[in-house]
Amino acid sequence: MKISQSLNKVYNQNPILVLGVSAVAVFFGYRAINKALNKPRVPVIPNIPPVPGKGQNKYTFGIQEYANFADQLYSAMRPSGTDEELIARILSKLKTYDDVLAVIDAYGKRPLKTPFQFNTDPYSLSESFYYDMDFDEIERYVNAALKRTGFKF
Repeated sequence: MKISQSLNKVYNQNPILVLGVSAVAVFFGYRAINKALNKPRVPVIPNIPPVPGKGQNKYTFGIQEYANFADQLYSAMRPSGTDEELIARILSKLKTYDDVLAVIDAYGKRPLKTPFQFNTDPYSLSESFYYDMDFDEIERYVNAALKRTGFKF
C-alpha cells in the first residue's frame, strides 16, 4: 500500500519525468527482447553443390573463404553508412558465376540494423543490397565488380 502511494505521489509531482523514464525502460526492454528473438540464421558451412559437367571445380576459393566474404559483406552494411568501396573490393575478388552463388549461399539470411539500432527481418544478400543501397550504387559498386562473372543483382 505504501509503495503505490509513494509512486502515485512521485507521478503527481513529476509526470513528465515518470513518463520519460517509462518510455526509456520500454525502449530498452523492446530492444533486448528483439535482439534475443532475432538471431541471424547463418549456415555454419555453406552448401556448395558439386558442379555438373566435366568434373572440373569452378570454385576459386574454399568454403571458409566464401564464409569470410559473406561476413565481410554483412559487416560492410552498417546503419551508420554502407562501405560501398569494401563491398566492391570483396566482390571483385570473385572470378566465376559459381563463386557468386557460393557467397550468396554462405550469406544465408541475416537481419540488418536500422539507423535506430533495430533489426530488420532476415534478408538474403540481394535483399540486403536493395535495402541498404539505391539502384545506382548497386550498379556502380556491385554489378560493375561482378561484370566478368556474368552475374547481375
